[in-house]
This record gives sequence, structure tokens and C-alpha cells, in this order.
Amino acid sequence: MKNKVLQEIKNKEIVELRKAINETKAEIAHLRLDHAQFKLKNTSSLSHKKKEVAVMQTVLTEKEAAKNEKNA
Repeated sequence: MKNKVLQEIKNKEIVELRKAINETKAEIAHLRLDHAQFKLKNTSSLSHKKKEVAVMQTVLTEKEAAKNEKNA
């Protein structure tokens, strides 16, 4: 993943990250459907989206842990 995209993900707030994760998961479901119907031309886009969700979830976990440390 490019540094620019990673930096954009890290700059998002917790609520924005959750929304982005849900949207990306919906895109993955749509890509899976297209793949099953042989409509998907770029099959690697499915794995790229999965990796993007993983990165977003990792950043979200880090932000939530940092928030909990501040409150404790």
C-alpha cells in the first residue's frame, strides 16, 4: 500500500474509519458477486480491498487503544 494512502487512513477519525471499513466490506461483497458471475476483469482488486480493510482495522485498533490509555 502506498504511503499516501496509508497516511490518509491514519488521519481519519475513529468514526470515519468504521464507516470506511463498512463501505469497503460492502465493495468486497459486490466484487465477490461479480467474480462468481464472471463479470470481474481484475480479480486482484478483491485481494487489494481485503488488505485495505485489514490496514484500516489495524489503525482503528491502534487509535482505540490510544484513546483508552488517555482516558485511564
